[in-house]
Amino acid sequence: MKTKLFALFILFIFQISPFLPKSIAQTTQPDTNEKPTTPVSIPDATLAAIVRETLNLSAQSPITQGDMLQLTELGLSRPVSSLTGIEHARNLTYLKLVTKQVSDFTPLTELGNLTGLMLSSQGPNAILDLDAITQLTQLQRLSLFGYQVRDLSILTRLKDLISLDFWYSHINDITPLGELTQLRRLILPSNQIRNITPLRKLTNLELLKLDNNQIRNITPLRKLTQLSTLGLTDNQIRDFTPLTQLSNLTDLRVAGNPIVDKTPLQTLLDQNPRLKIDIDPTQLTPILHRVGPELPSIYWIDSETSGLYHLVSAKHGTEMSVNILDPSGFYRPASAKQTAENVALGVLNMTSLAIDTRAGRIYWIEQSGKKRGEIGSANLDGSDVQQVRWIYSLPLDIAIDPTDRNLYATNTNGKILRLSLDGANFNANFITNLEDPRHIALDAVGRKLYWTEADKRIRRANLNDSNVQTVITGLQTPGALTVAADKLYWTEQTSENAGKIQRANLDGTNLQTLATLKSVPLGIAVDINGRKVYWTNAAGKIQRANLNGKNIQNVVTGLAHPIELVLATDIGMTPGTAAPAAILPTTTNLLPNYPNPSNPETWIPYQLAAPAKVTLHIYATNGQLIQTLALGYQPAGIYQSRSRAAYWDGRNQNGEPVASGVYFYTLTAGDFAATRKMLIRK
Repeated sequence: MKTKLFALFILFIFQISPFLPKSIAQTTQPDTNEKPTTPVSIPDATLAAIVRETLNLSAQSPITQGDMLQLTELGLSRPVSSLTGIEHARNLTYLKLVTKQVSDFTPLTELGNLTGLMLSSQGPNAILDLDAITQLTQLQRLSLFGYQVRDLSILTRLKDLISLDFWYSHINDITPLGELTQLRRLILPSNQIRNITPLRKLTNLELLKLDNNQIRNITPLRKLTQLSTLGLTDNQIRDFTPLTQLSNLTDLRVAGNPIVDKTPLQTLLDQNPRLKIDIDPTQLTPILHRVGPELPSIYWIDSETSGLYHLVSAKHGTEMSVNILDPSGFYRPASAKQTAENVALGVLNMTSLAIDTRAGRIYWIEQSGKKRGEIGSANLDGSDVQQVRWIYSLPLDIAIDPTDRNLYATNTNGKILRLSLDGANFNANFITNLEDPRHIALDAVGRKLYWTEADKRIRRANLNDSNVQTVITGLQTPGALTVAADKLYWTEQTSENAGKIQRANLDGTNLQTLATLKSVPLGIAVDINGRKVYWTNAAGKIQRANLNGKNIQNVVTGLAHPIELVLATDIGMTPGTAAPAAILPTTTNLLPNYPNPSNPETWIPYQLAAPAKVTLHIYATNGQLIQTLALGYQPAGIYQSRSRAAYWDGRNQNGEPVASGVYFYTLTAGDFAATRKMLIRK
């Protein structure tokens, strides 16, 4: 989905572990033995509740100045509308806040010990008072999500800043950042950046993420030789030659660019065997295989690309639509949707998925630290991203009860927790004293939970936490599991590169091996209507078979490392932004350009039923030829995403910008010719 982090996070929340402190809710004793007893006014109920929760105060207890002085770290996952009162927490060293329509940030100026600050806006067009933030001259780490920021010049006050994040901030001029030469970590995704020349001075950078901007020239990066992680997905970069000098790179994200020559990427791989690139230089698109008349709507997580992918229902002979959601848990403009080739940033660490078929929402777990995680949700098209709850003990897998509107999760503390789908009614000790519970599934009909444990067994309990039973033992390495039609299905790893698909009755009897595989199966889902079982595997594939394990087929190949998957088989899906795949169209077509109107650049998609020499001509309304785009001989396929569609920068053959108005574009491919209209509006 080209839209999107989603999270939507994944990792800061995008590899955020260096940002976060060891504990999100720590306290300290005040400097004196006598606590100030003056009550503190905290008008915002959410802020007051989190402070009380962190300090282990009852809901009726007043909060005093002495109480506030005990706080050293505070993290809020629910939005607040006023910061009044936070100024009394003068011993805070780390603060995470989600704001909603906050206009006054001056209370933050009193936090003289603050070294780490993370602010996110819930809602569009939030304005942030950077002047208040930059009075915190001791800040070392600053992360901002969803705030409009136009003037970065006052950031030069922050001489100790080593980590800076701006997400969805409408930034187009980064000149002032060139003075922050002490930066080691800079994240600027989903802005409007074109010119990155100021970054050439930031030679101490070790991590740089510029995904989803408007960058074409990356020459200024060639001397940033300390970089180990670089994100450039979803830009307009054609030439990656400047990166060949970056010998310390270990993680490179470049998908979603109109790459002309893949040789520099292969050169990088040859120079550094440790380097991970999010695309195969020889294959830039996933391949959807012709496996039948229709596929269900499939969602999956890819741990290599940290993306949440959606395959919209695809009928035989039609295009595959793969959207990448950005489940960051923070406001994300609709324009941030990404398509199949524009792989999501390597900044989210999503580990689990679940679908609420009744409400049409998808839920996920996002690991945001070694021992912490968050649960987020969104509509199935990626809209209305919400952060459900921040959880201090890392959740591992989730399951949803659509009847009682509850969510269940295993965690690293040997427990199963329960909470409402809106994050309320949290019970951290729903089931305890378990042996490393991992994967979890719910039987909505039989009202039971099933989960795997590390000691090679599957257990279950009633949804009222009673009658914990062991139903299957003697497994090798059990993986994901699901319940369908009174049967329990699960994956199992049997060796380093092999596994099997298993099935049993819900009480553990009649255990069957449905399929023995030469790759490790990971996630699993069952389509009862289609009579198929689907799974992901470590070889970068989504596969399926009949419910009896027969007729194994590849569904999607060419993926990086797909893990969890779920099906939305009970919901009528509407395709979102279409994306390319290697399934061949049956007809050659010229498709509508996007954006339209444009200002001035645009992408012109098309599809080829057969290989052909492709040319695009752009004309004025008087018939004058404005520009010719010779695209060369191209194989059959769908050329629809930004990395494959024809690109026009709004200039004529002399390199001059054209005027606003109506233009026509004509595609010729072999004997095929078609014309469409576009509008440029400046």
